Amino acid sequence: MKNKILFLLFLSLVWSCKDKPNNLTEKEVPVAASGTNKVLIANPSFQELLEFADVADTDFTAATEKVVYKMVDIHGNSSPLDLEKGVALFTSFPKTVKEQNLPIMEIKGSKRVILMVKGKGFGGPIWAMLLVDIGTLEILKIKFGHKAESEGYGAGILRTAFQKQFIGKVLNVNANTFWLQQHEKETIAGMYPIDGISGATVTNVAVVNMLNKGLQGYANYLAQR
Repeated sequence: MKNKILFLLFLSLVWSCKDKPNNLTEKEVPVAASGTNKVLIANPSFQELLEFADVADTDFTAATEKVVYKMVDIHGNSSPLDLEKGVALFTSFPKTVKEQNLPIMEIKGSKRVILMVKGKGFGGPIWAMLLVDIGTLEILKIKFGHKAESEGYGAGILRTAFQKQFIGKVLNVNANTFWLQQHEKETIAGMYPIDGISGATVTNVAVVNMLNKGLQGYANYLAQR
């Protein structure tokens, strides 16, 4: 009798386990962004580009629908890049003075495009990111950066007053857009005068040359727009 009771209990336990769903295998797993997408969303360069371009949506899907990445090679030819490679090019671009493909970020449904140029300052790499109207070639925004320019001298390229000199100027990608004015003398010939930073002769020359020569690298791309 005892054995019969134990057998019935065993059958009851087996039947109970059979009917109970397996939480480990049947539980619904939330869908998350892929590893690559997560990295891009958290990438400061990606966020900075969206903000600089006045793209409000920082959601990955929304952003991919609003921007297109391209590059210009050393021969002046442009070609498309996927989002990951586009962000990577913008991220790596300012880290060295070595020649690289030029990065482009186009904002769909608009005439706005982000371009980037770089050069060698007094203390190391310097660079500039520009938001340009490709219909008029007007500079809408500009943001300079540097690695090791002297505080109180070359680092002055970060000052709003210095950067404002470039806003509203129309690019001439076939010749010098800017000319440098230092101590009331013309140091570099061009279309628009730029007042250099006091005591930062090397940086001043580097910035103006960087913009003139760097933007000329986009000549073929801009001519096709």
